[in-house]
Amino acid sequence: MKIRLLPVNPAVGALARNADRLAEAARAAAADGVEALLLPARALEGAPLLGLADRPDYLRARKAALAALSRRLPPGLPLFTTLSLDGDGGDKPVVLGRNLPPAARRVPAGLAYLPCRTALADDSPDGRRAALSRAAKKARRPLAAVNLLGGQDESVFDGAACLFAADGSLLAASPRFSGAPLDFDLPARGAPRPQPLPPPLSPEAACWAAITLGIRDYVGKNGAPGVLVALSGGMDSALVAALAVDALGPARVLGATFPSRYSTSGTHRDAHRLADALGIPCLDIPIAPAVETFSAMLAAPGAATDAFPVLPGSLEAENLQARIRGVLGMALANRHGLFMLETSNRSESLAGYCTLYGDTCGAYAPLASLYKTEVFALARWRNAQGPRPVIPRSIIARPPSAELRPGQRDSDSLPPYDLLDPALRLVADRNLGAAEAAAAGAFPDAARRALRLLFRSEYKRRQVAFGPQLAPPGPRLPATNAFLGDP
Repeated sequence: MKIRLLPVNPAVGALARNADRLAEAARAAAADGVEALLLPARALEGAPLLGLADRPDYLRARKAALAALSRRLPPGLPLFTTLSLDGDGGDKPVVLGRNLPPAARRVPAGLAYLPCRTALADDSPDGRRAALSRAAKKARRPLAAVNLLGGQDESVFDGAACLFAADGSLLAASPRFSGAPLDFDLPARGAPRPQPLPPPLSPEAACWAAITLGIRDYVGKNGAPGVLVALSGGMDSALVAALAVDALGPARVLGATFPSRYSTSGTHRDAHRLADALGIPCLDIPIAPAVETFSAMLAAPGAATDAFPVLPGSLEAENLQARIRGVLGMALANRHGLFMLETSNRSESLAGYCTLYGDTCGAYAPLASLYKTEVFALARWRNAQGPRPVIPRSIIARPPSAELRPGQRDSDSLPPYDLLDPALRLVADRNLGAAEAAAAGAFPDAARRALRLLFRSEYKRRQVAFGPQLAPPGPRLPATNAFLGDP
């Protein structure tokens, strides 16, 4: 019996479009001689549904779409998936098809089948395969599993399809993120034959594939023609631009620079060198006139009060620049119907080193799961993949800076990232206190500062764009929080 495991990439809510694709896939499978088509869970409706699953109007539409799909399938071809048909959140097996023989109304004899919808943040590929291997051994029969493919808001699914022998050994697998079907023969007696396994993806390759898939699907499933990336000449915006071009193609990416009086000629030049290397246009919109206008407005009579004195060391001027850039970037995005990509990374988010309504402006944050040290590592990896680097080496070599005042560097306000990131992994990802983090290997001062920054910046994290979640999310803390960790 020839069986096909088929990863599919549905768009949540697009029931008719998803049904069209499933019907087409079923017809192609039948033409290839496939006798049973096994699909991921929620293949018709996508996942996660969140509040849609509780809406009676959605449940009625889904039931109608399922019935219509079953009438469009090739006669005699069983299509296996799972759906939550009663709205209670539980997955229930569904076999679709017309004129099916009785034997086809159950999973083919001798085979266990798991239709998955496992997002990348929920597990690791190695952990998933180990669990499937144990399940095959427990069932004492071959086991087939296929995952959803694609991005849906924060979730990213890798479309992995696997076949395990009854002893738990891996017999066949499809390349992750490829969407390729996995075909195999299930003999009447004996076990399926092993197939050559695809080479495993490196962590960097898997990360790149996941983020570009997330960008592509968020933009495509929401009907946007492309994206805008504000290019500062720094590392984060350079990596976001490279990811966007790989995800969408250069014709769907617009770059823009917003230099201020503190922007150096080196960063401005690098922004254009990056755009040239990626093959995207790059607009130049200096912000000095706007900064001067806003500053004059704030200095005008009536703009000050004796009741509230000006704070020493105020961030007013720095944040004003960032917010002007955000306004201009969003205006350009609105002008062309684009999504603006937010360029902050996980280190900045956890530490609160970002300006609300400034550099946090955007519809989607591709680097949301990446620490700053991972951003640099991923940029070096991407440069090594093609015939020539796409990210200028001078960007990678330059110390990180927001360039909001003369000679500014991130290390003026934060511990160096090679110390901060290990501390954040411990106090945020593992919920350790500063003393525990120091005992686990973090630099003590970095651990103390990381914990305080984390606790003080929750209000910012609640207001920024989401992005592809490649690991479990950080802690959700009180926005009003007087606890600042170990004394």
